[in-house]
Amino acid sequence: MKNLPWKKIGLAGLYVGVVLALVFYFTTGKSTKPYSTSINPAFGEYISSYTAGVISSGSTLRIILARDAVDSTSVGQGTSVKLLEFSPAIKGTSQWLDRRTIEFKPASRLISGQIYEASFRLSKLFDLPKDLGTFEYTFQVSLRILNYPF
Repeated sequence: MKNLPWKKIGLAGLYVGVVLALVFYFTTGKSTKPYSTSINPAFGEYISSYTAGVISSGSTLRIILARDAVDSTSVGQGTSVKLLEFSPAIKGTSQWLDRRTIEFKPASRLISGQIYEASFRLSKLFDLPKDLGTFEYTFQVSLRILNYPF
């Protein structure tokens, strides 16, 4: 009977050790790809703002350029070249809202909780140095919150 408390302490220590090992395994696993959040500040000369961070699943995505990219006849029209790509892929359409703003409208709601990588082919609009040809960034779709009646 005197050894019983030591057995309980040993089992509790083993339990804590297993839990810590599982937490370490799932937080440092190599199955998740790290996403870069740093943006080259040189893009500021070409891009004024863009949709990023955490967005709702029904959001559109916009990129506002620092200077005119198209003439006024393109405003309200779809883009003639593929400027935006997403990973995972998103089906949808792009159109110019004004001479500096392009908007992408997804064909359906985005996946809740998903992190997307966006690539904007800036070099298709302007003559740029090679390292500024594609503007890449990430955004995440917010998790759906259940509607509670409070």
